[in-house]
Amino acid sequence: FVYPTGIGVSGDGQRIYVVDRGDVASTRHQVVVFNAQGQKVATLGKRGFGAGEFNLPVDIAVSLGGDLYVLDAGNFRVQVFNAQGKFLRKWGTAGTQGGQFARPRAITVDDAERVYVSDGAFGHVQIFTASGQLLLVIGHDYPGANVPGSFPLVAGLAVDETRRLYVVDQYYRKVEILRALDEAEGLQLQNLLLNAK
Repeated sequence: FVYPTGIGVSGDGQRIYVVDRGDVASTRHQVVVFNAQGQKVATLGKRGFGAGEFNLPVDIAVSLGGDLYVLDAGNFRVQVFNAQGKFLRKWGTAGTQGGQFARPRAITVDDAERVYVSDGAFGHVQIFTASGQLLLVIGHDYPGANVPGSFPLVAGLAVDETRRLYVVDQYYRKVEILRALDEAEGLQLQNLLLNAK
């Protein structure tokens, strides 16, 4: 490896995917695939800007169906591959609007293939569908106000089988655990917000 930064494992434990970020002078910006015995079986990508190419990739998440979601930070996007490494789709651009990225840091995916991406520049987590449609933005960057949802230096993400989201913030040295609202709770919150206006 040049600069390994992320790891993902297939649901059956038969494939291990290591993100090698490379460095500024290297073309080895890639995902290296190993079998369960630790033998290298494939390499995905190289440095570049096209589909299936990477520029400073930093993290990877593997869906229950085996799809690979690679956080291609230097290209400000998410790239998706199937379990065999075939490029499927990509989304994201550089910017400050919803669905855009400035300093993407971590990625995870839940059992419904909702994709969670943290961004260190904005202190938030964006939630997308598997096809890249933005669903929700969680959190904010308020240094000096250690309140729930304040992530001035958001870093790692994980989601468990109950769809609880674990967010690591380096600035406050904390892990916040967020749970998804069920439909009734969501409607109740929506009504409260509408009535507050």
